[in-house]
Amino acid sequence: MVSRKRAAEALRDRIGAGAVVATDKATAYIDVLRDLKVASHESYDSKDRSGGTINRINTVHSLLESFMARFKGVSTKHLAAYLDWFRWCRTFMAADSRTAESTVARQLANGTCSTRIRDMFNVRPPYMDYWGTRAA
Repeated sequence: MVSRKRAAEALRDRIGAGAVVATDKATAYIDVLRDLKVASHESYDSKDRSGGTINRINTVHSLLESFMARFKGVSTKHLAAYLDWFRWCRTFMAADSRTAESTVARQLANGTCSTRIRDMFNVRPPYMDYWGTRAA
């Protein structure tokens, strides 16, 4: 069981005002999140396997952890590039083969890919157009 004090210490510097938060049903979060002025707080039963947000968050966390495990270390300077790479790879796991082929063909036609690793971090990835249209 999480105490209110421990929840406050853990979340204080990680959640900003206006954030949307999903937690388990621990009551310690209620007052802490209200004090942090979150925009929305949804709580889910951690034993409920009907597709609640917590299960999806745990799944994404596990997938990201597996993806990052192959690297010996990750510089915070390049963290955004790693996260973009992770999201790009995930699109092909969720898409059917026709959609994946179309996405790759569009990206190859519209972008350039450097062959040297040191150049990779200074070039905007060719697949970023996909995320711009998805967010809109």
